[in-house]
Amino acid sequence: MAKTSYATLFNKALEAGSRRDYAEAETTLTRIVAETDSMPEAWLYLGRARHALGDHERAVPAFAAFLGYEPDSAAGWFFLGRSYLAIGRSRAAAHCLMKAIDKGRSGADAWALLGFAELRQKRSAKAVACLERAISLAPNDGRVYRAYLNALYVHAIRSLARGQAAEAASMLGFVIDNGLDGPAQRLYRSRALRASGDDASAVSELELAVRAEPDDPSLRLQLAALRFSVGDAEGAMAEIERSGADLPEQRGAPWTADAVDRWRVIVALRDGDYRAALKAALERIRRGDGDAAIRAVAAQANMELGRYDRAAAHYQRAVEADPGAPDLRIGLALAKYELGDYQAARAAARAAAARGAARDDGLYVELLCDVKSGADPRASLPTAQALLRARPGDPRLMMALAECLYKTGSAALADGWFADVLRLWPSHELAMLYRISVAESLGDDDDALGRYGEYLAAYPDNAAVRKDYIDALVAAGAWDRAASAIEEGKAYGAARASDGVLAMCYRNSGRYREAAALYRAMLKSDPKNVEPLLGLAYSLYRSGAKASAIELLERGGAFIGKSAEPFLALGVLRARQDDSEKAAAAFLRASELAPADPRPLRNLAKLYAKAGVQSTADHFNERAEALETGGKPRKKR
Repeated sequence: MAKTSYATLFNKALEAGSRRDYAEAETTLTRIVAETDSMPEAWLYLGRARHALGDHERAVPAFAAFLGYEPDSAAGWFFLGRSYLAIGRSRAAAHCLMKAIDKGRSGADAWALLGFAELRQKRSAKAVACLERAISLAPNDGRVYRAYLNALYVHAIRSLARGQAAEAASMLGFVIDNGLDGPAQRLYRSRALRASGDDASAVSELELAVRAEPDDPSLRLQLAALRFSVGDAEGAMAEIERSGADLPEQRGAPWTADAVDRWRVIVALRDGDYRAALKAALERIRRGDGDAAIRAVAAQANMELGRYDRAAAHYQRAVEADPGAPDLRIGLALAKYELGDYQAARAAARAAAARGAARDDGLYVELLCDVKSGADPRASLPTAQALLRARPGDPRLMMALAECLYKTGSAALADGWFADVLRLWPSHELAMLYRISVAESLGDDDDALGRYGEYLAAYPDNAAVRKDYIDALVAAGAWDRAASAIEEGKAYGAARASDGVLAMCYRNSGRYREAAALYRAMLKSDPKNVEPLLGLAYSLYRSGAKASAIELLERGGAFIGKSAEPFLALGVLRARQDDSEKAAAAFLRASELAPADPRPLRNLAKLYAKAGVQSTADHFNERAEALETGGKPRKKR
């Protein structure tokens, strides 16, 4: 088809897009990219058509193909980032959108999308900055402004957690005044005002939260605790009564502000609100409450939040405050275990036993340490089974049992326990890695690939595991999935796979245009590298650009010089075109450059046999056989 005809088709696709007939546009653009590599912009509009149709997954490789031709295109990076954001790959989206901005796409749309991507990654400060930039460029865009308020709200909460109370109070006031007004916003602003010393405003703010949700007992109890802390005991008791909460007995004594406050700390821990429990406990500690129970709350909350070093420090202080409490020493032992300090964990467990801890508590810690420190799993297995019968549902024990089973050769049994751990602890990294190993050891390649995908969804930055995943996909011939894994890895900066591997994946999955774009870039940076030359020629030929492929090999063979491979490939393509004379010339040149390689001779034999010159065909076959066997050519009988 003539170039002008492709231009006509391209205009037809643009016209279809202008009337929002994206299906027609996609069909037309797909035809163009399949038939020619002279219109890279067709890839860009193909991606846009797919995005408009909601096919965001297939939009991504289209934009990537366009960027292979036009790596400095701000539009290409923008639309790729937008599609990544649509499929939930926020980090990749942010990377692409920053590229777009750096290359000149610096309007409100790019900054707003970058803000959304940063917010989804919980990078609230960056999200706020990006959205502020977007608002400055498009002050009347309500959607952007709403996103900005949400980002500012999240950022305020995090600022409060970092101790920046005054800044948090100011931000929350702005959020509320501009329409994002609810009990949660009021509650956090109350806490920020209290932390910054404005008690009266803190009470007023929390009263407004209660007024908005009058039937929420937790809000009333928080208001009660706040009133107690500012000296309004009568008002506090009234709120407790209004809450209808079932308060524990205070040993026959009337409730005091301090009693309510301590109760609030313990209830937060009991209810699983670990961040609130930790904050409340630390508030009491800062006010001079050195009670072991409060330290224990801080320690346990940190344990649940995965902050094991802080948990260990609080358990140590709790032990100092109450040396005779064995449960505190067991808590310290578990914190040391999670930190990998198995010697200190064992010591704490033994000290707990000396102070009356239950025998099972000591065995529990010893078992966990044994499993992690390389003790004989056969010896640990019965203990793990016995403890788990006594403590069903304990995820640490389940993990220990699963590891013992795996190390003793019972991979299938272990897998069930690893799965149970993940049901209780969904992002347990080691359990996920073990399940990959189990599937591989059982020879279930499909299951292993699925588990790799689950792991990388939770831990996308692990370059080593991504490399293993890509290798497994390539070994399984899952070319499309391997390409997607590499593309995603590049966005995370963790691919550990060369462009050559990605190009191979594209080529083997029939995505010849995308393969060609990569091979071109590789050849441009390393013009004398024969591998991208051959890959590009193959991709061009299979995409229909046969003349271009042959021309490339002719030019490349002459340029590269001493390699036989371009001439061997050229001979194959010439033979497929039934140009036997030029094919023979290419094979002969390949044989001259690689006299020990039998392949050019075998191909020459095929050419002459096809032409009916069997004696010459036999001659070349005998020479090839001699090279293959290391002997001399056999004489005809």
